[in-house]
Amino acid sequence: MNRTFNFFLATICCGTMIFATQATAQYSLTVETSTPAVVPGTTYRFYVDMLDATDRLSAVFGNDESNLVINTPDGAFNSAFNAGWSALGLSPAFVGIFPEMADDTYATIGLDGPASASGIPGAADPSLVEDPTQPITPYFLTDGATSLSST
Repeated sequence: MNRTFNFFLATICCGTMIFATQATAQYSLTVETSTPAVVPGTTYRFYVDMLDATDRLSAVFGNDESNLVINTPDGAFNSAFNAGWSALGLSPAFVGIFPEMADDTYATIGLDGPASASGIPGAADPSLVEDPTQPITPYFLTDGATSLSST
């Protein structure tokens, strides 16, 4: 049984996303595009396609041997109403008041909002470990961010 987990969502304002992936032969990466709810541009969702129901995706990382680089030359949309880097700040109550929050760029594994509102048994909000000399959170907090690099 195949399982697919989304691990990243980005809304790019009026442009394209450039990415490269290094995957093992065991798993593939699917990139899905859609029209954002409010903000002009394209929303990209990245999915790792798992081969078995028992497979789990537990981390997305980059280092000096396996780089994680995402370039969005025209800028990623980051809503001022989501104060965090993850989907934790996308409360369904606030999205109803500020619909542009639905188009926010955030990091996640398998969530579209806070784990507590997901209805998924045992769901937990993601955590982040980053190198202080190469932080990646600004990509998810700065409207118009153009690059995420963990090398």
